[in-house]
Amino acid sequence: MSDNTEQILAFGGDTCIHASAGTGKTYLLVEKFFRVLSAEREGKYPQVDGILAITFTEKAADEMRRRIAKRIFAAAGKTEQKESGPGNRRLLNHLLGARRRLSHAYISTIHSFCARILRENPVEAGLDPQFEIMDEPRSSELMSRALNQFLLARLRKKDHVLLDLAYRYGFSKSGGFESSLVTIVNGLFPLVRAADMNEQSLMARYETFFAGAVQHYRSLLQKANDQTETLLPNVQNGKAKEILEEVRGGLRLLEGGAGGEKALHIASQLPATLNLQNFRKHPEAKALKETLAEIPKCLASQLARPFARQLAAIIGEFAAWYARTVKNRALLDFDDLQESALALLTRNPRIRDGYRNKFLAVLVDEFQDVNRLQKEIIYALALPGEKKLFIVGDPKQAIYGFRGGEVRVFEEARDDIQKNGGALFPIATNRRSTPELVAFANGFFNEHAPEIFSMPDVCESNRPAAGAPGVEWITFAPLESTDDSRYKEARLVAAKMRQLAGEGFHYRDMAVLFRKFTALPLYESAFRCAGVPAVVHRGAGFFQSQEVADVASVLACMENPSDLLAWVGALRSPLAGCSDETVLALRRGNDGALRSDLMPDARQLKEIVPDAAERAKLEDFFSWAGRLRDAKDRMTVSEVIEGIIENSGFTGILGAQPNGMQKVANVLKLIEMARAVEAGGTATLKNFVRRIASLMEGETDEPQAVAAGPEEDVVRIMTIHQSKGLEFPVVFVPDIDSGGGGQNTPVAFDQRAGIAVKYVDRAVRRSYGGKVFGEVTDLKKERGKEDDQRIFYVACTRAEDRLVLSGFPRKKNSQDRWQAVQSMAERHPGLIAVADCAMAPEVAAPSARAYDILKGEADVVPVESPESAAIDGMAGTGNLFVSISAITAFKRCKREYLLSHIFGLSPAGNAGKSARAGSAIHTALEKLDFNQTETVFARSARETLTPLLSGVDRSGEAHKAVLAAYHLLQPLYKRGERESGREIPFTCALPSNGHSFFLEGKIDLLLRDKDGIPCVLDYKFTTHSGGSPSASAALQVNLYGLALARLTGAETVDCAVAYLKGKPALLRWTLDAQLLAQVEKDAHTACREIAGLEKELRGAKSLPTAERAACPDRRCAFAEFCLAG
Repeated sequence: MSDNTEQILAFGGDTCIHASAGTGKTYLLVEKFFRVLSAEREGKYPQVDGILAITFTEKAADEMRRRIAKRIFAAAGKTEQKESGPGNRRLLNHLLGARRRLSHAYISTIHSFCARILRENPVEAGLDPQFEIMDEPRSSELMSRALNQFLLARLRKKDHVLLDLAYRYGFSKSGGFESSLVTIVNGLFPLVRAADMNEQSLMARYETFFAGAVQHYRSLLQKANDQTETLLPNVQNGKAKEILEEVRGGLRLLEGGAGGEKALHIASQLPATLNLQNFRKHPEAKALKETLAEIPKCLASQLARPFARQLAAIIGEFAAWYARTVKNRALLDFDDLQESALALLTRNPRIRDGYRNKFLAVLVDEFQDVNRLQKEIIYALALPGEKKLFIVGDPKQAIYGFRGGEVRVFEEARDDIQKNGGALFPIATNRRSTPELVAFANGFFNEHAPEIFSMPDVCESNRPAAGAPGVEWITFAPLESTDDSRYKEARLVAAKMRQLAGEGFHYRDMAVLFRKFTALPLYESAFRCAGVPAVVHRGAGFFQSQEVADVASVLACMENPSDLLAWVGALRSPLAGCSDETVLALRRGNDGALRSDLMPDARQLKEIVPDAAERAKLEDFFSWAGRLRDAKDRMTVSEVIEGIIENSGFTGILGAQPNGMQKVANVLKLIEMARAVEAGGTATLKNFVRRIASLMEGETDEPQAVAAGPEEDVVRIMTIHQSKGLEFPVVFVPDIDSGGGGQNTPVAFDQRAGIAVKYVDRAVRRSYGGKVFGEVTDLKKERGKEDDQRIFYVACTRAEDRLVLSGFPRKKNSQDRWQAVQSMAERHPGLIAVADCAMAPEVAAPSARAYDILKGEADVVPVESPESAAIDGMAGTGNLFVSISAITAFKRCKREYLLSHIFGLSPAGNAGKSARAGSAIHTALEKLDFNQTETVFARSARETLTPLLSGVDRSGEAHKAVLAAYHLLQPLYKRGERESGREIPFTCALPSNGHSFFLEGKIDLLLRDKDGIPCVLDYKFTTHSGGSPSASAALQVNLYGLALARLTGAETVDCAVAYLKGKPALLRWTLDAQLLAQVEKDAHTACREIAGLEKELRGAKSLPTAERAACPDRRCAFAEFCLAG
């Protein structure tokens, strides 16, 4: 182990270990546990339950228990081999007894420990001895429901404070509010509990500010007055003098006693009044403008203070109300466990002293993720100075701030230990990674993350050198849109995986670690296209997965046969496999009248559904579903679900779909969840259906099932947080500049400063941040930046042999990390090697001379694509991956296809600006909320578009286009059509005579009407010339409709094009089975023609020269590459 292992274990005082990633901290914890257990004290050995060991996860606790058992067994074996004697015999008996009683040891998570001591002392804790512990989904559901009940009860009583808050901040998130009271309290409540804060500590920053607020406000007014009076005599410009007089008048109104909202209105207009364009000869005007900008911030904070106090009071009152609610129900969530345990220990000295005397040592792993409440529990059992504490942590890996973890808690405990005679021991020997990887981590984080990395963090590897850089860097010039760039990055990553698989690594050796799963569909598609087997360890989304929803629909039908929505979901699912037309026929009947019974008898069924194949599906479904419904009261819920799966062949159906393993695993997990609920004794079908429905409607963090075992040869895809504590031979960290993002909210929270709120003007609902809000927000941003560095550190240090980083420079967003890695690759090629992975991307980057070549230069030279071998390899399989935009370009003009999809050229000039504006419009329409009022929507649209249109002189047109989309879609929403998704990427196979063409694309907007019929809608930033949609637009949307039909099994698809320039127009048409067949036939023809063209191009000796005035359409985006000029 590390060089100072013996020094650490021999130290007799409180111990804090600073353990960087891969340094073997678990060995130290196990060895410390064993040495305390085997050390004789006053002629006696400690009992195995006299040592407390706290871990971060149950998995880690199980692993520690297993390793301690192994260590005890090994020691017992050595003791047995020694000469027999009273001492050895006593030690041997003690070790064997300790191993037998190891299940009684206090080795667990903090939550499990709290539950144990509460069950050992239920009366003193004031709890029902049979209290039930809720899992996170259930506790989240209960807390959300309780919060709604609490707030609604107060509103019904006409609580004026709450009514005012609801009016200013919104009750639920709709109508253009930034957030809502429900969302705000729901988000703050767990964080406040974890931080062990009360109303006073929540208001800490406001009280500090308010103590000098009046004096600060007056000094700002005086400063602004002085600056104005100094500037005024020196100004000669008439307009400038007029502006300064207006500023002077506003300041006088404020000095004269104008207060409240009136003062804020006056003060907020002053900075805008002082237009610096009129003061170019007077740079001192800038200082005046800065002072004027501070005045409304100061006023806004004063006005916001009472609302912050009211919000803090509501959180405190809800905490007490919620505690009574769960206590009355004998239910405890994880936070309840901790709060109740701390209360038990602090209010009952006898019980506290009993546990203090019992535990000879308190060992805590991952202390950097401990929150303040947990620290208080640990200190109640072993205070620094008592020589019992043994804590292990690494501040660089403190990545659970969003759950209330606070890295300063570790720093405080470290300082407390050192102040009370304890010691800090850094561990510097990395046993996980190669020397090359360790050198990269040392160099990169020391240079680029000094806020989290210092000298004690520098490590050395004890592994042999690999002799080559351990880090590879995949990067490229960005494409026109971020999504296109991400897809190219995904294909490059897939190509690198295939390359490594040919170098001796297995796919099971590889892991892809994401900050967020935002781009996951693109990577899944790219991996499938490249033949890379992968499984996603999804951190959430279990209750939103379609397969779970399908089973839940059938369960709901059995429980309540009159639930029409459940029937529609069940019949359209693969469990019944009915078409939309059949479901509609069952609902309407032959005479068109709505039917409430969707399970008719055989005679009625024949009349309603004349299609024999559809009728056979229904008869089979009704048969087995009816049998299960009749028997449900004699079966457990898990048995009913098993019956559904067995009778329908559901696992076989799911297994044949993309990501089939994942879907099957989710269904099996649902069965296990039912069994877990059954074990609690509350699992009636009715309760289970209600609970699942509630969880499906809410936002839970329940992870999807793990779909592959450790030995299956598949790439693991997971979030960086999920990878904590794991290690892999090869780690990929893509999209390295993707940050955690932030939410626009009227409330900011920080454990160091408490809460801050924006002041919202009731009259116009305008919000003002204010000075305190800005300070707390800055603290959050500072912490967010540090958290981002820590998360990247955790990702990089999961690698044992190889780390592959990838990314591309961003045009608008922060790209600090891309620049840092790029710089290090250029300066230290021995640490980072630029990856070489040839591939055939959908959109190839243009060569440096492409523009000159295509304009008809005389010195055309043969051009060889580095990806040509990959293209040939793919063509040899009989498969072609082609985007729908490529087919559309090809059918419109083969030369346009050549320029855009072979050479990767982007439109230039005005056409290029229009293309960039169109991309910004699509991005905005993906983000905006169409449920807002027109006024609020227009404001949100402008705020969203402004950063997207930097450098593009199309902002007016773009804003009009987004508003046009709003007006075109409102009638659809009012008719009851609902969104099923925006910007949906897909890959769809079209088999044909031993070949497979794979259509790839992205649907702008997917809608479904009341009967469930889907509609694909595409936005066009062009003008409609009248009549039918253009041939290109119709072809593109028809292909989207075809892909949707083939992926979902729909026999009818509606298509729509929204023209957003000029006079907006929405054109809509329907593709039935016959038209879909024709579209598929045309798609096959186009794909074969494209394959033929690419084959012809690969055999060409040189690129064709540009055509001379061959095309009369000067409006074409690529006209300058074709026309004589």
